[in-house]
Amino acid sequence: MRILCDYLCIVGFLNKEGTGYSLTQDSAVFLDKRSPAYLGGATEFISTEKLTDNFKNLPRSFAREAALTQKVASFPLKIQSGEVCQGDGADDCDAGAVVGKVS
Repeated sequence: MRILCDYLCIVGFLNKEGTGYSLTQDSAVFLDKRSPAYLGGATEFISTEKLTDNFKNLPRSFAREAALTQKVASFPLKIQSGEVCQGDGADDCDAGAVVGKVS
């Protein structure tokens, strides 16, 4: 923690006084709860459990999406008469393999 605080002193966000640290005037504008420009409330809001819970399953969602993408990508897609068809046969659009429309 001391290394981080010393670095913040070097870049001008903290002042070092003996063995303690304090905010500079510029930092205090945004980090002092009594300041009208206080930004700490935003970080408290962003880190609430209600918002962070939505990100807990991201790796599983990405894996599921990758599996679906690989499954779809294993069949060639072709455009015929404004329809996107999936399959490897010549009559895939006629056989009901339409996966989308092109406008």
